[in-house]
Amino acid sequence: MSGTSYVLQNLLRGRFGSEWAMGLHSVGDALVLLDTADVAAIATNSGSIGLSYIYRGVTADRDISTDANRAFAYQGVNLKPLSPIALTGDRDPSSNDWALTWIRRTRDSGEWRDYVDVSLGEATESYAIEVYADGSYATVKRTITASSPFCVYPSADQVSDFGANQATLYLKLTQISATVGRGYPLTTSLTR
Repeated sequence: MSGTSYVLQNLLRGRFGSEWAMGLHSVGDALVLLDTADVAAIATNSGSIGLSYIYRGVTADRDISTDANRAFAYQGVNLKPLSPIALTGDRDPSSNDWALTWIRRTRDSGEWRDYVDVSLGEATESYAIEVYADGSYATVKRTITASSPFCVYPSADQVSDFGANQATLYLKLTQISATVGRGYPLTTSLTR
């Protein structure tokens, strides 16, 4: 490191629910070095989501005229539920029903503690599981809702959606927030 040049190495991406942003970076991206002691959140409420306000980014001890007006619309990204993890499924060999389970995550203090689940972080527990026609994830065949980290995709629904029972499912799973809607998706396929 010399002056304002930095060498970045051994970075861990996808931590603390930021895995959705991993593919958004490219060579030449701007980097802002932040000191956590000097960063503060601007208090706002859910009624401000989508509304544009004018801000100025002024460094400490600088005059407000040292920056221009910048419009910014708060999108509530910090309120979006994190994607669930560890989606698994088993297909009953006699009924062909798929039983799907997953692990939810939280935005609220999700530290590991023995014998204690993390807080829900939402008003209610709610999920949407989209079943897609194939691995292109272009055509939704069915959306299943659940109020716990478990659901069943019955044989009758598979036959109705596809004309036959499915050995492979292409799925997108999201937790739903009462404030901002669907969170970040977990996209995966399961084969049995």
